Amino acid sequence: MITGYRAVVDPGAAGQPITGFVELRCQLNQCLLKTGTAEEYPEIVEIHKLSGAHCSMLKVRAVSLEHFEGFLERINKHGEMRSSIVLSTQYEGRPVERPAADYFRASRHNGWNT
Repeated sequence: MITGYRAVVDPGAAGQPITGFVELRCQLNQCLLKTGTAEEYPEIVEIHKLSGAHCSMLKVRAVSLEHFEGFLERINKHGEMRSSIVLSTQYEGRPVERPAADYFRASRHNGWNT
């Protein structure tokens, strides 16, 4: 079950206090994953491929709002986007646990009372 160990670094203490999320809908032949590189966008710390109206979700770190704005100007060549800046994080780092055998059969289980 354990896939590795990692250090957890506080982005604010490391000089990157701004966290944002960008939903990207790439244009044909402009897919970020096919035409961009990690070196071009060091601000991106996670990329998730999505179903639905947008093709990917990017988690981005920046040193300032101006830096985040500059990133958005650079990334928009790939297509339409919707961005959000994190104001505060209320819950993060839920431990991964194997669900109980009857987890999916419970009729009134809401997922927060486990």
